[in-house]
Amino acid sequence: LSVEDGTIPQSLLRELQNIDELEKKFIFCLSKTNLKPKGDLSLILENIKESLELEFDYTNDIVLLDDNSGESLKKILKNIDYEELFQSLFIEQLKGIYFDIDSTLNIKIATLRNTNEEAQKAINELQNGVKKIRAKQESTIADVKEKYSSQNIEAIINAIATELLKNQETLTNMALHNPDGLSVEINEILTSKLLSEIKRRLESVSDRVINEFNIEINNSLRDISNFSLDADWVNKLSQNMKAILKLSQQGLDKLGTIADSKKNNAIYKTIASILGITTTILNPILEVVILFLPEIISKLTKASQEQKIKETFIQKLHAEIIPSIKVKVREVLPEIYNEQVKSLVTQIAQTFEKELQQKEQEIQGTLKAKEENIKDGEKEIDRLLSIKNELKEITTKTLYEEV
Repeated sequence: LSVEDGTIPQSLLRELQNIDELEKKFIFCLSKTNLKPKGDLSLILENIKESLELEFDYTNDIVLLDDNSGESLKKILKNIDYEELFQSLFIEQLKGIYFDIDSTLNIKIATLRNTNEEAQKAINELQNGVKKIRAKQESTIADVKEKYSSQNIEAIINAIATELLKNQETLTNMALHNPDGLSVEINEILTSKLLSEIKRRLESVSDRVINEFNIEINNSLRDISNFSLDADWVNKLSQNMKAILKLSQQGLDKLGTIADSKKNNAIYKTIASILGITTTILNPILEVVILFLPEIISKLTKASQEQKIKETFIQKLHAEIIPSIKVKVREVLPEIYNEQVKSLVTQIAQTFEKELQQKEQEIQGTLKAKEENIKDGEKEIDRLLSIKNELKEITTKTLYEEV
């Protein structure tokens, strides 16, 4: 923010709110501080600190930048907590990788300890589990749409209207002093609110869907808990999936890239489609809104005399602009939202399915090795247990203990 602005504009506050909702940290910088006397700078700084603390509980120092770009860059870099940055970017992925490796070791150890008949039973149960997931997928899509789509769509539309009303004063001032920028401001408000509301509600739906598949898989695998495919494994798998989804929403369109680099880990392939919210959902809606909004505002400014603009705008905002936006969003949002719900359920189902198929392959691979290569089963079990314990010790120290 430039010191010349004096206060944090609404557009920047909305961007910070989006960052805050994604549970990401930010560093706030005040530039061009050399252009203000120290007294004025102190007042501006104090007002900005109060705003940031009130809105975001932000208590870090504000970085003051002047006309020395090299020193300014050093100040910004100095304020980055690299340990915290690393953890926010990679900690959940590393925990997921540990979970996968530990699970694979458990499967191999269990296969070596149990008889071939018990291993074949586990394979059969895993195959049946995959069939049940496939059967449940379509019914879950229909059930989620019936239970949640209508109420969520209306809630999103109403949230947009409420947000526009909350910004009534800002919009009125723009109608008076910057009518050309009014459409841009309304679209920014619409974009920000749509993004946060859709993400929040899809995340809630995803949690419910994951929990439903969790129950289905637990029921399918309850007879083969001796292969470490018990409720604890299914619950951890579900928790990891939720964590990866939440982490991926912080990068929106970047989950696809993550998934491509994790082809052997099904969890990282989840829910890529819903994370393209900006293009798949917002753009079609905004295209419709942008087309009709200038026409409404143009009529408003032409029909109003200067002294009547404020009253006329407020009336138009309540009676025409917001209702028109609600109508247009309601026309395009249901189809797009329901498509995202379908994609969400499909991705979750496929993730669970691939995890079960992976465990089946691990059992089959261990059985083959047991028959062809492993002469001393107990010695191999001891070796795998040693690896498992060493990995657990390293992981506990690096990923779970307080630094």
